[in-house]
Amino acid sequence: MKKLKNEQGMTILMALLLVLTAAVVSAVILSAALSAARRVNSDRAAQQNYLAVSSAAELVRDSVRTQKYVKTVTTETKVVKDEATGEERTEVEVKTEEHCPTGLMGAWLTEGARKNGCTDTVTITLPDEALPSVKAEFSMTGRGTGSKGYDIRIAFSLVDAEDADDCRMTLRLSGKYSYELDSGYSDKTVETTTIRWEYPAITKGTEEST
Repeated sequence: MKKLKNEQGMTILMALLLVLTAAVVSAVILSAALSAARRVNSDRAAQQNYLAVSSAAELVRDSVRTQKYVKTVTTETKVVKDEATGEERTEVEVKTEEHCPTGLMGAWLTEGARKNGCTDTVTITLPDEALPSVKAEFSMTGRGTGSKGYDIRIAFSLVDAEDADDCRMTLRLSGKYSYELDSGYSDKTVETTTIRWEYPAITKGTEEST
């Protein structure tokens, strides 16, 4: 009887050890599974962030490089005769017409062309609702006296990035300025100013404005 009791004690002890071992193994497996799930979620979020910022940069790039600003100033000299006195006088009529950019960046491009540059910050909501909103910091500046070029720099980042890696990107476009003067008329001159934006380049990170 004593030998049987001792064997029962050993059996209980081994069972407890097996249960403890199983619990430890289960905890390790669960911890690994949770860690893998967090890593997958983190990778998915990083991919979403990158896709959002790159999509916004490409959207703006495509909307700018198809646009142009054209300003036409027509100055016409007229000789007007006063019917009452029969005297003649010379009048100068100046007519200004603008062909303004349209689309996503139309307002910015028009303001910059009119004011020799501008800065602003807006939020871009992408067509894919699953992607987060993107902040675009716009800067349009001239190259200096005589060049008449208006270069564009736009820095993109997530609106709610906080301290996370938000896949910042920078878009640059080179402003191309052209001026034409048509004075072939004896009483009229036509001045045409055209601004286009070419050579778009998207780079990772935030470049300092130059």
